[in-house]
Amino acid sequence: MILFNPWGLLGLLAIPAIIAIHLFRRRFHPRPVTGLFLYGPTVRTVAAGRKRQQLLWRTSLLMELLAALALTWYLSDPHLDERQQSRHVVVVLDSRWRVAANTAVGSVDAALRALTAQRIAALHPEDRVTLVTSGAAPVVTSGPAARPAEALAKLDAWRPQQPWHDLEGALTLGRSLADQGATVLLVSDRPPQTAIPGIALLTAGQALATVGVADARWYDDADGRRVVARILAQGAAATRRLELRLGERVVSAQDLRLVDGVPTTVVFPLPSDIVDTVSVALLGEDPLPTDDFIPLIPPPPSVVLARLADDPQAPLTKHLRRALGVVPGVRIVEDPLTAVHLHLGNAGTPGAGTWSLRFVAGEAKPVLGPFLTRRGHPVLGGIDFTGVLWTGGLPAPTAAWDASALMEAGGTILVSEERQGRDRILTLHADLATSGLTNHPAWPSLIANLVAARRATLPGVRQPNLLPGQEQLVTLPVGRNSLRVIDPDGRESRLNADGDGTVLVPGLLRHGLHRLLLDDETAVWGHLNILPCDARQADLRHAETTSRDATTDGRGLVERKRPMLAHLLPIIAAALVALAGWFTFTREEGRAP
Repeated sequence: MILFNPWGLLGLLAIPAIIAIHLFRRRFHPRPVTGLFLYGPTVRTVAAGRKRQQLLWRTSLLMELLAALALTWYLSDPHLDERQQSRHVVVVLDSRWRVAANTAVGSVDAALRALTAQRIAALHPEDRVTLVTSGAAPVVTSGPAARPAEALAKLDAWRPQQPWHDLEGALTLGRSLADQGATVLLVSDRPPQTAIPGIALLTAGQALATVGVADARWYDDADGRRVVARILAQGAAATRRLELRLGERVVSAQDLRLVDGVPTTVVFPLPSDIVDTVSVALLGEDPLPTDDFIPLIPPPPSVVLARLADDPQAPLTKHLRRALGVVPGVRIVEDPLTAVHLHLGNAGTPGAGTWSLRFVAGEAKPVLGPFLTRRGHPVLGGIDFTGVLWTGGLPAPTAAWDASALMEAGGTILVSEERQGRDRILTLHADLATSGLTNHPAWPSLIANLVAARRATLPGVRQPNLLPGQEQLVTLPVGRNSLRVIDPDGRESRLNADGDGTVLVPGLLRHGLHRLLLDDETAVWGHLNILPCDARQADLRHAETTSRDATTDGRGLVERKRPMLAHLLPIIAAALVALAGWFTFTREEGRAP
């Protein structure tokens, strides 16, 4: 005898309770009287409680005991031999977008859905199925241990759209959900590169040659406005036409002859009037259309606004204007009310978040070098000051305690820097009237480095078009402390800025447009466009159709439920016995003891 639920035997406790009730049951034959008021209150008052009496084995008592036994039968579910265990199949679905490749007979994912549905439909209704979709974070979409009907509904909604990821995480999750004896089935477009023992395999891929956009960027810098795309053919050489589009308008196009496995770089110059989203379109038949159409959003303006604070006729102003004239991407602002990024000169008060360059002559002796610069500082990197006669340096003992020296020579500080929040104050300790700095090639290089360093810290996203998994530094406006990133599916993450207002956005994997919001504001501040470009996904050379069964029969630890008759029989018996007990009880109440 096997009990499905041994705790159901607690129902037998009803038997002694029923017997106890019958031991203390009052047995008086009902007598009709004209009125109780004739007997007075004394007669109607019970003098003592109930006393134990001799147990009378009447039919009603037997019916009540049989009803208790029937309910215990239902709760404990006894059966003579072990029922067949449910099969448990854990299906791991490869959700990388390459699984949606098109073949001559249809898409691979449609074929996989049909084949997997056939296997699930062949299971018993009481068997169990768990669906796991792969991804950077694998997801259990059905189950654990759901019934086949529920799993079929979830399987029908499965569409592989995930970026590149390793299947190891999904397989590990599937194995953890598979109880002893369960089957783990991997559904993909190809077998894994390394054989995985103990799992079943179902693939429906086909080895095909592909051509796709491996990378695409929109640049707006000193080299001009342009779109650069890298095209890669895998599996065979190909001829394709690549177009740059603005909506439906074709801005430019090139015919390409592609060599198998060798990327081809294409540069499209952009007219100055194009400021909206453009797209790179690769024409021709391709089994993977996902990476044939790549939208690109424009990068934010990177022009550095500079103000010459001193008298326009002063020699310092003329030297600065001459140096800025050869630096691309900088504009001199004459309006004193316009906010700027660089404040050059000693006059005036810079606004919040502004970098300043001051010129202060010290009392140190002239020096000719050697010049020692702080390694890695962006303003002084790559500049050779050899041959500069530097006058007006600052003796090191007289330097301010909150200033850090960036360049020294012989114990004399020549360039120093102070930081006040996000403001930077750079000071050139030099007498430009007697120094040879402004006539040396190092002078325009110094100003160019300053502009480039300031451009790198301007608020905004420097390169909004990124490959999946590529990190990006984002600088927030002054006074902002956090950045909210909302992906195309609506999931939100909050990232805090460092002291310089910089946020490191980790590599985003979901391709599409990710919105950027500041702090708790609702207005969209910017976007990150994750491109559907991945040469690993576009490689279909090793796809194939195969099937392999697991070494186990998939019998899990879940026992199939009792059949319908085993459900209804004890309930019907209990109801019939209870009805018979009530009928006999009413008959007994009308009979003399």
